[in-house]
Amino acid sequence: MATELVEVKVLGVTIDPTNNQTVVILKEIDSDRVLPIWVGPFEAGAIAMAIEKIKPPRPIAYDLISDIMQVFDLNVVKVIIESLKDGVFYAQIVISQNDREEYLDCRPSDSIAIAVRLLAPIYVKRDLFESSSVSFIKKEIDDEEEETKKFKDFIKNLKPSDFKWH
Repeated sequence: MATELVEVKVLGVTIDPTNNQTVVILKEIDSDRVLPIWVGPFEAGAIAMAIEKIKPPRPIAYDLISDIMQVFDLNVVKVIIESLKDGVFYAQIVISQNDREEYLDCRPSDSIAIAVRLLAPIYVKRDLFESSSVSFIKKEIDDEEEETKKFKDFIKNLKPSDFKWH
């Protein structure tokens, strides 16, 4: 039986006000549930740069990796955030070329930074998402500005105790 996956998008990158660590927020497609993943500041910056389509004067490592993949006709099929062990998330990036597909172990932050650059889908295993996500919007919001405000309010009041860690 195939593992069920939840598709997510990167909603944003922020600072956890309780410990000043950087967090990438993954939002379930067509839902109000989010999964925060604490990442290093360099990785958070790389993800934010890709989201904002900011090109540095010289390519950073994730740009170089993305360029190499394109030159050699490698495709990121998907990223899968697959587990949480001792407070650390684990992921795989699925790469394909022709008929060959490989699952490579990687940090979620690295796989997300590459996926955002190459417009690849990001998934979380359903059982992990169900046990570690929270809801941040209580009603349907069509106005993007209002959603951004609600998100900022949610992040401002976010506490580690809001999450179920295994």
